[in-house]
Amino acid sequence: MKRFLRQILTAALCLSALGGCMKWDYGRTEDFSATERGLFIVNEGMFQYGNATLSYYDPETKTVENEVFYRANAFKLGDVAQSMVLHNGVGWVVANNSHVVFAIDP
Repeated sequence: MKRFLRQILTAALCLSALGGCMKWDYGRTEDFSATERGLFIVNEGMFQYGNATLSYYDPETKTVENEVFYRANAFKLGDVAQSMVLHNGVGWVVANNSHVVFAIDP
């Protein structure tokens, strides 16, 4: 009897995990292109608010584009963006409190 209940419980847990999945709609993305002389600016945001952003400054046109990570990916950067580095053509952005490191195409 215990074995039968254990099997039913296992099956119920598996079905509930599969039934809890949903299709995630991130929203609309925008194209963004960075020049080679520009500067990425990491705005860390407030702790536990999830409002970190990534901006881009183009010194040739003297313009700043805000929310470039969100515009390119249609989801927020996370909570407390700590730093960004460019290495071998890949941008690495650390979101400290979100426990994530993003590899982005600049």
